[in-house]
Amino acid sequence: MRAHARILLIVGISTAAATQAQAQAQAQATTLIADKTYQGFERDGIATFLGLPYARAGRWQSPSLIPKSVAEQSASATQYGPACSQTPHIINWYRGVINDFGGNPDSFPAPAFSEDCLSLNIWAPANPKTKAPVVVYIHGGSNKGGWSYEPNYVGHTLAKKGIIVVSINYRLGVLGFFAHPHIPDPNFALLDQITALQWVHKYLGQIGADTNNVTIMGESAGANNINFLITSPSARGLFAKAIHQSAGWAINGRVELAASKTLASKLTEAVTGRADDLQSLRAHPVSDLLQAASPIYQDHYFDPIPGTPSLPTPALDVFEAGTFNKVDLLIGSNADEWLMYLSDDQTLSATIAELVPKQNRDAVASLLAKKTEQDALDSLITAHNYVCPSFNIARYVRHTGARAWMYYFTRVRDGELANKMGAYHGAELPYVFGTHDEWLPTSQVDLELSEQMMSYWANFIRTGNPNSPGLPDWPAFDMNHSTAILNLPYRAGVHPEARLCALLSEQ
Repeated sequence: MRAHARILLIVGISTAAATQAQAQAQAQATTLIADKTYQGFERDGIATFLGLPYARAGRWQSPSLIPKSVAEQSASATQYGPACSQTPHIINWYRGVINDFGGNPDSFPAPAFSEDCLSLNIWAPANPKTKAPVVVYIHGGSNKGGWSYEPNYVGHTLAKKGIIVVSINYRLGVLGFFAHPHIPDPNFALLDQITALQWVHKYLGQIGADTNNVTIMGESAGANNINFLITSPSARGLFAKAIHQSAGWAINGRVELAASKTLASKLTEAVTGRADDLQSLRAHPVSDLLQAASPIYQDHYFDPIPGTPSLPTPALDVFEAGTFNKVDLLIGSNADEWLMYLSDDQTLSATIAELVPKQNRDAVASLLAKKTEQDALDSLITAHNYVCPSFNIARYVRHTGARAWMYYFTRVRDGELANKMGAYHGAELPYVFGTHDEWLPTSQVDLELSEQMMSYWANFIRTGNPNSPGLPDWPAFDMNHSTAILNLPYRAGVHPEARLCALLSEQ
């Protein structure tokens, strides 16, 4: 009887100890200490922290990590923070795509906006058996719109692959890039991204992150920003791998410091009456500032500006010299990136004359002859802006001895409306994150492809190689332009646009 009671007592103590240990693990998984103690939440084995501030910065001031708070010791991290101040650029884009798919455009809500917006979100395995690799996602939006928690950037499902997913806000438009002569470094958006990576290195180890295994990932302008992070000496050592989706054109250099300074002075004078009155401009209401900036910056690209402390040398020069931050690279684009942006007045003959070297124009016209005018225009501009620059970036990476993996996403969802959209700009995002909006026609094929792509992405984030047992082989990018064609059934081979890019690049 005593032995039985002792067994019961031991079992009771063990059960209590296990329960206590589980509770402590749960608390640890959903608690993160940075400038203060943040309490997140756990769901389906994923610890989530939303709206964590990673830096503070006044208007057109460099960001700095937030010091330890004395007044406030704890805070909730269960709601997203405000998006960075911007024009309706991305909201209109989403609502347009939803409308094109036959959905209700008003179903896409606008978030709150603020200049106090430097926050990030984290989705992490709650009880990792080993240290988990980290991916930091940089959203797109032409660097003048977007935010870290758009519906297709929620990292909960991707984190179930055993990785920690971080998404970040950064300053946008004229607030993110402003080259006033009195400002030492105008690349505030780039500096924000670098500071967010520093925050990840400083604090994420406490929830099981392997901070020696950080990947940066971006789409569209977010991927273009990756080009500049790779070539910025200020970002050295903050990441080991990069995932580059649907971008590339910005490496050729679209902005210059002198021209950017001229625009900044014009805006300052337009708002304050004096081109050198930066102090008054800093105090001006942000809504009025954005409104005044729109016509002045109408034809301007918001890319990181070279000749500055954060980007001393143009990105293309750094790539060609091979002096960039060495990374393994997963890079690619979609089949119909430019389809939704075609205008009625565009013609194939005029576009060939604009984009193709004179001696190759007949060859390009012949290559595209079997396509409709619209499809030919889509192929040509998609290749020029996305595919061909991505080839070049992959080659630069290979020349350093690092690995590069190329993809070409061709899946078109079911239905007549989807067929008109093609594999459009941004179409791969729901597959990568496992987020498929209600307004998207989603079949079993889409879900299976999404599972396959998440596995490829997670493998690369973990090891620098997308392959693993059970997945179709993804060949490394090489001189033959070996590429994974992402669709079902899966196939791999020479990139379909390799010949077109060769004709576009021959001088």
